[in-house]
Amino acid sequence: GNDRVTPINSMWPLFCNEVGLSYDQEERVRNFQRTLLQDSPTWLERHSARASTLVMQSFHDSLHAVGAVLHQRECTSTSRLSSAQRFKFLAWAEKNAQRLRDKFHAKREALRMEKESEEFKTSPSHHIAANLYILNDRLQKVLVQF
Repeated sequence: GNDRVTPINSMWPLFCNEVGLSYDQEERVRNFQRTLLQDSPTWLERHSARASTLVMQSFHDSLHAVGAVLHQRECTSTSRLSSAQRFKFLAWAEKNAQRLRDKFHAKREALRMEKESEEFKTSPSHHIAANLYILNDRLQKVLVQF
């Protein structure tokens, strides 16, 4: 966290002038700000909020990227088939749905085992901000793959 108070040569003097703060009021506000920035619980809350924002954005971006790739693959594969072939393919996929599902679950389990060997893992013993940063990192890796 940043425990420094807003620099004097920034927008702070303009703010104080616009609001009409006296020098004494300005010092009290700056001291309160300094105390707030150095307070551990507020620092953790700010990191939790920031990590939550990052996770939501990464989740949105990853979901969009995966959806776009899947749509493109579907369009590419079905565009090469005639109507009769598409019908036969859909019938075959329905007939073999359980076998396809089993292969998917086996692949997913293999990927899960691979992920468990990662250096950083979420844990109930970690602070929520740390777990959110780890989750964001994983989502960013998904996004890079697509």
